[in-house]
Amino acid sequence: MKFKCIKLQDFMRYKGTVRIDFSTDPINNATVILGDNTGGKTTLAQAFRWCLYDDIINTKHNKKKDVVLLNNEIVSSMSVNSQAKPVSVEITIEDGEREYIFKRKAEFRRKSGGGPNDYSVTQVGESQFTLQMREKGVPQEPIFNDMERGNPVSTVVNSLLPKNLSNYLFFDGERWNDEKNKAQDIQKSIEIILGLSGVQAMMRHLKTDRFNVISVLKSHIKNNSDEMNRLTELVNKANCDGQKSNDEMIELQEKINEIEPIVNRLKEQLESNRSEEEDQNRLKKYRAELNYLNEHQEWYYNEFVKFFSTSARFFASGLLPEISEAIQSIDLEGKDIPGVTIDTVDYLIEHGECLCGAKALPGSATLVGLEKLKKMIPPETIGGAAGQLQERLSDWKNESATFVEDAESKATMYRDGIDAIEDKEDDIRVLERRIDRKLNLADIRKRYNELEQQMRNLHMRYNRAEGARNASFSTRDRHQAMIDELAKASDNNKEVLRAIAYAEAVYEKAANVIKDKEQYVFKDLNILIRENFEKMFNGKEKYAQLEKDYRVHVYYHQLGQSVNYEETTLSNGEMIAINYVFIVSVLELAKRYAEEEMAEEQEHKNSSSVGVLLDKIKDSLQNETSIGTLRLPLVLDAPFSNLSNANTGLVASRLPEFAEQVIIFMLDKDWKASGLSKYTKPEYCYRIKKDAASNSSFIVRESEV
Repeated sequence: MKFKCIKLQDFMRYKGTVRIDFSTDPINNATVILGDNTGGKTTLAQAFRWCLYDDIINTKHNKKKDVVLLNNEIVSSMSVNSQAKPVSVEITIEDGEREYIFKRKAEFRRKSGGGPNDYSVTQVGESQFTLQMREKGVPQEPIFNDMERGNPVSTVVNSLLPKNLSNYLFFDGERWNDEKNKAQDIQKSIEIILGLSGVQAMMRHLKTDRFNVISVLKSHIKNNSDEMNRLTELVNKANCDGQKSNDEMIELQEKINEIEPIVNRLKEQLESNRSEEEDQNRLKKYRAELNYLNEHQEWYYNEFVKFFSTSARFFASGLLPEISEAIQSIDLEGKDIPGVTIDTVDYLIEHGECLCGAKALPGSATLVGLEKLKKMIPPETIGGAAGQLQERLSDWKNESATFVEDAESKATMYRDGIDAIEDKEDDIRVLERRIDRKLNLADIRKRYNELEQQMRNLHMRYNRAEGARNASFSTRDRHQAMIDELAKASDNNKEVLRAIAYAEAVYEKAANVIKDKEQYVFKDLNILIRENFEKMFNGKEKYAQLEKDYRVHVYYHQLGQSVNYEETTLSNGEMIAINYVFIVSVLELAKRYAEEEMAEEQEHKNSSSVGVLLDKIKDSLQNETSIGTLRLPLVLDAPFSNLSNANTGLVASRLPEFAEQVIIFMLDKDWKASGLSKYTKPEYCYRIKKDAASNSSFIVRESEV
C-alpha cells in the first residue's frame, strides 16, 4: 500500500491548489520535498494527519488548539460578514488494483467582535469526510462519514492506516527530539508493531482501568460483618484518595506537556546560538574591561601632570654650577667702613674688645653692637642666602637624578594604556558587528531558567502525587485482601470469588505473555540496535542499548578502568541519530519476525482455554501489525536537521530498505548528504518556494527550479 498523491486547497501555508505526486516505484521508492525552516514542510505533515484522522499535532511552535487551518491570506481578505471559506485535503492511496481517495473538507468564517486586526476564525459545523474508491480504475459509489452509519470512512482509514500507529507512520523529528515523547513513542512502537497492545488493553480492562472487571466483581461481594463494612469503607476511601492523586497527576502532566515544548524550544534556541551568547557575554566583559582601562588611564594622566608640576627642580638644579661661580665672583668687601671686613669683626668678638677699647663681654651692649654690625657687612648677608640657595639646588639635583627615567616610564605607561584601550575598542567593534542585537539571548536565558525551574517544581509535585497515589492504592489493596479473606468464609460470595479468581488468572497469564514477549523482543532488538549504531556512527568504542525505561542508552565498552560506562553527555546530533537507530532496528526486526511467522506454523505453549485464547489474540495481533506495518508507507518530517553529513548519509540510506514507500520533508542542506538521490527519481524531488509578496508557499519540481 502506498500514497499516490496529496492535494491541498487553501490549507494553512498553501494558498490555492497544491498537488504532490508520490513515487510508487518498488525500487526508487522515495519522494523528497526540500525546503527551508518555516517554509511549510511541517504543514504537509499536518495535512496528512488532518485529512486521515481530523487531527493536528502540537509542534514546538504551535499548539494544535491555536492552529488556523485556513490560509492566512484568505482569512485576511474576509470580513465578519463574508461567506464561509473552504479548506480541503485529498489523499489518494493505491493498494494493488484498488485506489482509495479520501477527502476532508471544512469551512471557516471570521469571528466577530475581535477588531480589524483579529484574524481568528471559527469552523462552521463538522468537517466532511468522504471516500471514493476505484476498482481497476472503475469509480465506485462514494462513501460519506456520518454518526448514524458508524463513521464508515474513518473505519476504512483505521483498517488501512491505524491511528494508533500514526506517530510511527508519520514520523515527527521534532517530537522525537523530546525525551518524554520519545520514550512514550518507543513504548507504543514496541507494543503495537510487535503485538502487545491488544493484550495490554485486555489487562487494563481486567484490572487497571477505573471501572475494571475485577473491581466491579469485588463490588458484588456481600458484606456479612461489621469488620467487612469497616474495611470496605477504608477501601473506598483509599481508592478515592488514590484517584484524586491520579487526577492531580493528570493535571500536572498537562501543565508539564504545555511548558515542556517551550522549554525545549528555548533550549534549542540557546544551543543553536551558543556562540552568539558567548559573544554577548564576552562583549559585556570587554566593556567592563574598557571602563577599567579608561579609569586607570585617567589616573595615569593625573599622575603625569602631578609629576611635571615639580619639574622646575630638575631645570633649576642644572643652574647650580653657574650660580656658585657667580656668587664666588661677587666682591663682598664692605664699602661703608673702609678696611673693615667680616674677619675684622670676628677678631674683635673673639678677643672681647672693640677698637674703641670697650669690652665686648657676653650680654654687653658692645657685643650686641658688633654682632649687629657683622650682619650688616655684605659677605654675611649675601653669603647666607647664597649658601642656602646652593644647598637647595644641591638637594633638587639629587632629587631629580632619575627624573628623565621616571618621566619616560610614566610616558610609556600612558602610551601602553592608550594602546590597550584602542585594542579593547577594536575587539568590541568586532563583536558588535558579529552579534545580532535583535536577539536578546539574556532575556531568552532568563525565560528558559524560569520555565525550567517551573518544570522541576511540577515534576516534584507530580512525583509526590504519584507517591501518594501508590500509597493509597497499596492501602486499598491491603484492606481489599483482608476483605477477600473474610469473604471466603461466606458461601454467598463463592460464585463472585470464583469469577474474580478467573479474571486474576487471565490477567496473570496476560502479564506472563507480555513478560516473555518483551524478554526476547528486547534481546533481539538490542542486537540490531548495537549493529546499526556501529554502522551509523562508524565507531566501535561505544554501543547503544534499549532498556526497560524505553530509552536508548549509550555506553563505552571501556573508559579508563570502567567497563560499560554510560555516556550521559550526548550531543544533540547524536541523540537524533539514535532515534533513527531505533526506527531502523524496529523495522528490521519486524521484517524478520514477519518472515519467520510466514515460514513457520505457530505453536501454542499452553493447552488451557485461557492460554489458547491469549495465544490466539497474541498471534493475530502479531500477524496483523507486524506484517501490515511492512506494507505501510513512512512519512518523515524534518528528520536530519541536526545530524552531521556523515550520519545523515548513514541514516537516510537505510530507511528506503525497510519501508514500502518513503516520503521525506527535509532541509536543502541535507539533500546531498542524505544520498537519497539513488532512491529518488527526478520527477519526485520537489522544492517548497515562498512567494516574496505574501506569506504563502507553493510547490515546484526541483527540475523546474
